[in-house]
Amino acid sequence: MLRDSISTKHIVLLTVALFAVLVSIIAIIASEMLEPRSNYKETTYITLVFNSSGNIEGIKGITGTNPLLVARSSTMHQLAITVKNLDDDRHQLVIDRIAMSRILGKGDEDTIYVSGVPEGSYKYRDGLNNRVLGELKVVKVTARG
Repeated sequence: MLRDSISTKHIVLLTVALFAVLVSIIAIIASEMLEPRSNYKETTYITLVFNSSGNIEGIKGITGTNPLLVARSSTMHQLAITVKNLDDDRHQLVIDRIAMSRILGKGDEDTIYVSGVPEGSYKYRDGLNNRVLGELKVVKVTARG
């Protein structure tokens, strides 16, 4: 009888231990499958300003009036464009087929993001008067090896 109870205890302990191991393995697999993918994106920040003549000037990262903008085509990279209006008139930055800012009154600003756009050239314009202000080039960047 003692021998049967020890044997039964061992079987119960072994069963509980195996169940605990199985639950641990399932928990590890589930945590890997359910963990959200990283949303990290490398971001390039640029500020564009509508000046008193209605043109756009690059303030950070680019200089000059109506600058050429360049962005990577990868979904892991994004271009954050902050648009400011220092003009008395209202303006709206529109990048053809990609993005647009909200309508900006004097002193307003908005930020738009460009990411994962197909390679090519896109005009950007003032959406309120349809005047072309410059060009955005989206390029594929690869490492040489």
